[in-house]
Amino acid sequence: MKLIIIILIFPALLSSQNTFQAIVKDKEHNEPLVGVNVFLENTTIGGTTDQDGKVIIKDIPDGIYTIEFSYIGFADQSISISFPLKDANQIFEIMMEVEELEGEEITVSSTRTKRLIKDIPTRVEVIGGEELDEKLSMRPSNISMLLNESTGIYVQQTSASSGNVNIRIQGLDGRYTQILKDGFPLFGGLSSGLSVMQIPPLDLSQVEIVKGSSSTLYGGDAIAGMVNLISKQPGKEREWTLLLNQTTAIGTDAGMFLSQRNDHWGFSTLASANRQQAYDANDDNFSDLPQVKTVTVNPKIFYYPNERSQLSFGVTTTFEDRRGGDIKAIDGKNDTDHVYVEKNRSYRAHTQLKFEKKLTTGNVWTLKNSINVFRRKIDFTGAPVTNEQLSSFSEISFLINRSRFDVIVGGNFVTDRFEQFDQNDHRLQNDRYTVGGIFLQSYCNLSDQWLMEAGLRSDRHDEFGFFALPRLSVLYKASQHWSGRLTMGMGYKAPTVYSEQAEETGYRYPIVFDPHLKAETSHGGIFDINYKTIIADQLAFNWNQAVYLTRINNPLEASIVSPAPSPTYYDYSNASGYILAKGAETNVKLTFEHFNLFAGYTLISARQYGNNTSSALVLTPRHRVNLIMMMEKEENYKIGYEAYFTGSQKLESSSRSKAYWVMGLMGQKTWNAFTVFLNLENFTDTRQSKFTRVVNPPFDSPTFNDVYAPLEGFVANLGIKIHL
Repeated sequence: MKLIIIILIFPALLSSQNTFQAIVKDKEHNEPLVGVNVFLENTTIGGTTDQDGKVIIKDIPDGIYTIEFSYIGFADQSISISFPLKDANQIFEIMMEVEELEGEEITVSSTRTKRLIKDIPTRVEVIGGEELDEKLSMRPSNISMLLNESTGIYVQQTSASSGNVNIRIQGLDGRYTQILKDGFPLFGGLSSGLSVMQIPPLDLSQVEIVKGSSSTLYGGDAIAGMVNLISKQPGKEREWTLLLNQTTAIGTDAGMFLSQRNDHWGFSTLASANRQQAYDANDDNFSDLPQVKTVTVNPKIFYYPNERSQLSFGVTTTFEDRRGGDIKAIDGKNDTDHVYVEKNRSYRAHTQLKFEKKLTTGNVWTLKNSINVFRRKIDFTGAPVTNEQLSSFSEISFLINRSRFDVIVGGNFVTDRFEQFDQNDHRLQNDRYTVGGIFLQSYCNLSDQWLMEAGLRSDRHDEFGFFALPRLSVLYKASQHWSGRLTMGMGYKAPTVYSEQAEETGYRYPIVFDPHLKAETSHGGIFDINYKTIIADQLAFNWNQAVYLTRINNPLEASIVSPAPSPTYYDYSNASGYILAKGAETNVKLTFEHFNLFAGYTLISARQYGNNTSSALVLTPRHRVNLIMMMEKEENYKIGYEAYFTGSQKLESSSRSKAYWVMGLMGQKTWNAFTVFLNLENFTDTRQSKFTRVVNPPFDSPTFNDVYAPLEGFVANLGIKIHL
């Protein structure tokens, strides 16, 4: 009897066992994928694709199943199928898409077209929200650390007593780097030596860095590159952040950022204050950190008349009192032996007006205007001078926006006026210029593998004439793992009174332009290869290798001339020959669960050629290494270790500096709306005073050696961030 039952139900059992067949392909390249895991959800039934991308799964019982497809580097997919199939021999075709690695979903605006970073032919480096938050915990008062710890960028201190700095990209002087905020050039000219020290990072959403000539994008001043600071935009949910920080170097920071919007109106407000007492790390009675009192306020209002239009207006004001030099003199306890103080009192106010109108066709009209007022009173010798800069920037542009190509055309107009007055308000110097420019830039998605950007700018400077600036960038995506970029462009820098040499001496001497002075011009390029993959389905690996070359013709030379008995003055002229900067950057990033490792290496050769000789540019380290290890759990904790190596540098005396390492530790813990952070910066206490003296006697009228290493040594800071 049992045998009869088995014989009767055996055909039914056979009929309930089904077969699933599929071919899995890469959607982008339409090629079969080998080794894709295919499983029925919540079962052990499954298989793997063969060399033809085919998988066959047998013995599937009747029913409705979700079949899952997973493959390293590709987004998981799933389909729901009911068995038995109407066609038992049906072969399904599954198209899998490449999974974006961390950072590739970032949208970049510095190239004037808002596109994902992975689709931009120009090499743009982005410092995003998490990294900004980490650097905010390390140095809340300004962005100097944020930039200095990026591969290929060196924040060079230009004054031992007042702490002024400039940004060097690719080993080139700070005047060749343009700093923007939301596409507005607000921080150049007279304020350049202080600008990095006066920009708090609390209101930033990301920082975009373009290395190599970027003059085609935003005009002159960007021969070495540009840094674009992108502000946070108000959202429907209120964002309110409070920050308090205290350092062992007797520094205190307080900041607040608040923003929100509704259907038609929005606002954001940044308020930041920094108080730093004069700090002497090596007990030589001279400040290694100057006494600083800074207050910054930036209210901004947004109006949204409809879904396609936006008007914004903001005003930023900064007040600062900065004093460096003899500790006793700074404290008001000066006597005949303690008199030297460098005093900088500055006031900055700049406006930002922007109107953007998106048409129903997808095209966009944009209008920008900014006015910048910067007033700086400098007293190094007891005979103070007051320098004033009034500048403006206006731009109109029209973007033709399509899925596979963009074209943007526009024009801008720049004005600048510099005036200098003595203590009796007598005008000592008056310099002004205007620049008008038109530009055309296109972005084209030639194919799935080739993307291109091409641009042309024509500027007319009222003193130095016309400049034509072409630029070309190409991106080739060889596969989902490999890609390469090439950018070539030209740039220029018109001479102005603003220079690193004048900054070092507080603009105390008149500036005389050589009658045959020419604008500096440049051409160069940067090429990089990028490789990314996911190892063992968990370890994300990203490697980028870049090489670059920039040549600057007619380099500006500022020399102090003392034709006794006539007054001392600065002579601005063109040096013979040219400057050639070349080098390489290597970046490696590994991410595994809660762990991140970043390693960067910079090789720089920056030399000036002329009269059959060449010499290295001063204060330009040939080798730099960045190492960062971070363990973090989102909205819980972060623990990090950093190490930075700076190689030997040529000094003004033609001698060479010592190479050195700087190391730091940081940690922060979050409880709901509260985050507590602790940072141990330079815990190895690396200081230049351990290698050589910084201040030279006589101390009532000292001279200073070049600054090439940290002066303040080990500094710890402890703070709290509150997100309401």
